[in-house]
Amino acid sequence: MKKINFFTMLAITIMTFMATNAEAGNGPTSLTVYPTPQTLKVGETSWVYAKQEGAIGGTYFISGDETIASVTWGDLAAPHSYITVAQITAKKAGHVNIYAKCVNGLIATCEVTVIDDSDYSVDLVSSISLQVNETYTLVPIVYPPTAQTSFTWSSNNYTVAEVSQTGVVKAKSAGTATITVRAANGKTASCKVTVTEPVVYPTSVSVYPSSLSLDVNQTANLTATVYPSNATTTLSWSTNNSSVAKVSNGKVTAIGAGTCKITVKTSNGKSATCNVTVTQPEVNPTSVSVAPTSLSLEVNQTANLTATVYPSNATTTLTWSTNNSSVAKVSNGKVTAVGAGTCKITVKTSNGKSATCNVTVTQPEVNPTSVSVSPTSLSLEVDQTANLTATVYPSNATTTLTWSTNNSSVAKVSNGNVTAVGAGTCKITVKTSNGKSATCNVTVKNSGSNSSSEWAGTYTVTSSVDRKHVSDYYFPSTFTLKIKQVGGTYYVTEMLGLDLTHSIYEGIKVNVLDYLRAELDLDDNDNLGGYTTNGNYLDGLYMIQPQSTYDWLDPGKLNISRKSDGSLEIDDFYVFAFGDFTDYESVLDAAYHNVKASDTSSAPTIFADSEQSDLLEIYDLQGNRLFSGQEENKPSLPSGIYIFHRGNNVQKILVH
Repeated sequence: MKKINFFTMLAITIMTFMATNAEAGNGPTSLTVYPTPQTLKVGETSWVYAKQEGAIGGTYFISGDETIASVTWGDLAAPHSYITVAQITAKKAGHVNIYAKCVNGLIATCEVTVIDDSDYSVDLVSSISLQVNETYTLVPIVYPPTAQTSFTWSSNNYTVAEVSQTGVVKAKSAGTATITVRAANGKTASCKVTVTEPVVYPTSVSVYPSSLSLDVNQTANLTATVYPSNATTTLSWSTNNSSVAKVSNGKVTAIGAGTCKITVKTSNGKSATCNVTVTQPEVNPTSVSVAPTSLSLEVNQTANLTATVYPSNATTTLTWSTNNSSVAKVSNGKVTAVGAGTCKITVKTSNGKSATCNVTVTQPEVNPTSVSVSPTSLSLEVDQTANLTATVYPSNATTTLTWSTNNSSVAKVSNGNVTAVGAGTCKITVKTSNGKSATCNVTVKNSGSNSSSEWAGTYTVTSSVDRKHVSDYYFPSTFTLKIKQVGGTYYVTEMLGLDLTHSIYEGIKVNVLDYLRAELDLDDNDNLGGYTTNGNYLDGLYMIQPQSTYDWLDPGKLNISRKSDGSLEIDDFYVFAFGDFTDYESVLDAAYHNVKASDTSSAPTIFADSEQSDLLEIYDLQGNRLFSGQEENKPSLPSGIYIFHRGNNVQKILVH
């Protein structure tokens, strides 16, 4: 091909471009080259094409480095064509751009790589590891990749590793060897080969012992055995509960009571397990203490005692006791004060160690909230006495009582014992140390005044009789009892069907104690026989004796008490009768029980002003009216017997 001078060609192209533009009125809108990129060996040639779009214009080519690759386009160019062709010639190895340019300034680039077959390198992986009898194929890496060459392989230690001429390495024995590859151009590369004996993996593992029983803080060693014996592995130890036992390299340490599993595992996942049971060792107490060592409590107070056992890990049960449960009791260390005094609270371990707390209990000072006196009213005759009873509330209150009278000329008092001094009224007051008080109204009468009918009267007696001997003598269960007052003194003049005045002067004496109590003086009743109420003489003697005494020589007194309905109750008594004073074998006796006497005396005549059923009238036994009005307005009456009248109803009432 004839070469055309560059500048000549440039001028022609420009002129052609200008002429074309003059004809068309515009230039190409785009310019592309192909194929690109291209790789050439030194001395090779290749074609490159430039394509215009939009209009035809002159295109020329320029090499970026003529020393690497040159470009010629001369007669190949077609100024009036859309495609322009150029030839590239590779000169030396390197990279260069071939530019296609249009006269209107458009540029397209073709990238060209020139290689030299004799200028390449070779490389291998730097090292490999194999087990005996394993193989590995080494692949040399050539740069540039397009370089064509042949290789020669060699080993510097064929006893360790050998290599074929295709690069296949075979491990022969443990050790190291260097495999070298040599290219045709003399370039070499090496790979270090490390050969080891083949790895034998475990097929199983066992642990001995397979179970353990330890006390807390004890240790034990476990032994793991791997199968087969030439297997290569590492062992890892673990516990599923580190609060019970921990493990390190097979050494087990007991931590706390319970159970867990210790597991040994190979690097390929084979495992074995040991079951571990940990118990708390039985440690006996060496001593025990109690706190506090002394207590002071008031009754009903509580306090907690704390027992401390030594050593702290000792195993025991504690027993609490008191040496005086009337002072303090104890339950699980809780002390409750029961009553004033001292005691010892003891705590004891199951092996007999003990400690003691000294407890002092005092009665708390409880002030009275109130006081009452019974009875709240009294009626006495001069020189009579009566006892008042004071009750303090609450019952556990601590106090002293002071008794006083507001009129010592009527009655005096000492420790609740009231003595009637003179006729009149007064108040007996009892007072606590904190000022609480209660009062009894006392009425004192002169001896014999208005009292003849308070005990005197006719009574019908009913009783139960046990007759010891059968005889013609009759011991009645129902009989009349008559009480009469003579000169201020009361006497029983009739009982058991006997007129007692025939044998005893005035009858059996009655000692009046107060309005509610009296007693028969039986000291002179050993000759009651004589005449019956019908005048018939009984051939024999009668004698009355209290069952509580049973002493013929000193029979004593027979108690009589008055009930709220006015009736009398008489203590149980014996009656003895002799047919012949010298014949004791003929003694007949009877025991009287449940003796009750109903007052059958005629009530005094009452002249009522009204017969209204809701009107209450009160009279004394002499018929004097004391009150007339509605019942809720009735006055407070002194102790005694009164007649209550409501309409047609008349009742004898005892007030006390």
